[in-house]
Amino acid sequence: MRILALSHLFPNSQEPLREPFQAQQLAALSRFHPVEVVAPVGWVPILSGLSARARRRAKVPHREQWAGLTVHHPRILHAPGQVLNGILYAASLFRFRPPAFQILLSSWAYPDGFAAACLSQLWRVPFVLQVLGCDLNRLPEHPGLRPQIAWTLRRARSVLAVSSALAERARQLGASQARVLPRGVDLEAFSPREVEQDRLSLGLDPNLDWLLYVGRLEQEKGIAELLQTFEELELPQVGLAVVGHGSLQDLCQRAQTRLQGRLVMAGPRPHHEMPRWYGAARLVMIPSRREGLPNVLREALSAGRPVVATRVGGIPELLRHPCQGQLVPPGCRQALAEAILKQLQTRPEPQQIRRCSQLLDWRESAALLAAELEAVQAQSPHHC
Repeated sequence: MRILALSHLFPNSQEPLREPFQAQQLAALSRFHPVEVVAPVGWVPILSGLSARARRRAKVPHREQWAGLTVHHPRILHAPGQVLNGILYAASLFRFRPPAFQILLSSWAYPDGFAAACLSQLWRVPFVLQVLGCDLNRLPEHPGLRPQIAWTLRRARSVLAVSSALAERARQLGASQARVLPRGVDLEAFSPREVEQDRLSLGLDPNLDWLLYVGRLEQEKGIAELLQTFEELELPQVGLAVVGHGSLQDLCQRAQTRLQGRLVMAGPRPHHEMPRWYGAARLVMIPSRREGLPNVLREALSAGRPVVATRVGGIPELLRHPCQGQLVPPGCRQALAEAILKQLQTRPEPQQIRRCSQLLDWRESAALLAAELEAVQAQSPHHC
């Protein structure tokens, strides 16, 4: 069975820090069945020579190898706003079809899933949709996108969600059935490590206990509440390391000036470096206002680090035991502060955290995905 995967989130040579989990999952899946990837590059004519991002994307090759996979980067036209992007995505690929494949796999409901739904009809192959979080939690709030996402969910032969909460959201939006497919984590790379050694290697003060935030610097991720809470706590022996970038970068840098060395802004970091950041942390913070089931949570628990996280999306499904950390209501700084203070007073054993979390590695997760794809393909009317 040959699989064609569609994902605009897949990394490329010009944007190597894009979602590494897409590459990890599909590389693991390729051990079971041949996989090719279509990772389109958006093109906005009016911006093609103006923005640094557009110039960088123009340098993305039309075809490259990534994590042992053949990856195609066709150009797709983006119109202002998002309403037409699914149609333009599909239209840009109507004449594009790699060598014969039997199933389409899309990772993101819109525009990737919508395009896959259109192409599956044109190419007469079934398609399976993976939903990850914001594609169902945020995008359907746009009145022009909600009916397109609902149509996509109805057309998919199978909808796979990262959590039970997200599967229920898919059903609410129109999916006839949706099931949970647990995602994997690199259990070997993200394992308990020597704290002081990792702090020194990253240039962090080894005498401080470090909180760690990993993610986009956006309002919905709760980074503003975390910064304000951290400042108000006034803990001279505790630091906060922030890994990521986003529109609240200036807010974070102003806080960094006020906190004089207790706030480290690391910017986006390559994924192979992340085990050291978790290793250096005393506590990992996930203060999001909404989530699917963040990969940061799996990596932190695999590394044996306790987590303070908001009770949103699928997070409570994985954060079930006291040794793993603590859940707090989203947007509540008082509860966040109390949880930080409580967790700093405890020292759970890293291996116990790891055992309680019952995580899958990428091969185990890919085996479940392969089995689901095989079942869908076997039920296809075009299957011989």
